[in-house]
Amino acid sequence: TGLKRMQVSRINQDFLCKGKKFKLSVERLPSDELPRVKSDMGLFADNIIKVKITREIGTSLFEKTFTKKDFAAHLSEKYLKRSVLEGLVFDDVKTADSKEITLAASISYPMTDLYIPFTLVISPDGKLSLSKDEDMGELTPMED
Repeated sequence: TGLKRMQVSRINQDFLCKGKKFKLSVERLPSDELPRVKSDMGLFADNIIKVKITREIGTSLFEKTFTKKDFAAHLSEKYLKRSVLEGLVFDDVKTADSKEITLAASISYPMTDLYIPFTLVISPDGKLSLSKDEDMGELTPMED
């Protein structure tokens, strides 16, 4: 049935972090530039996710376009080959009482509930730290 693509997704929201106001923009786009992902469900376009966080006064705190490769150090080559960058969301619970901004990302097998979660933390000076959520073991990749 041809190349499958996830829907474009755009989220814009205001939030507070330690009493300071910020604006978050997250945009997920299927990409024709990234390698295709083949699975039992077909052939899929992988996604890029653009994240932008601005301060209340309008200056940029953080801006980055993520691909699956940004998470590659935490994933097997087989998993990378068979998965897509599925989503990235704001974690309001972890951010609410912290001086850091927390986001959650997932790398998944297309059209399944099988995914590996990641936590992204952005410091008050805009530095990113990325970690695999350790409460989830790495999924066994589907055979080629």
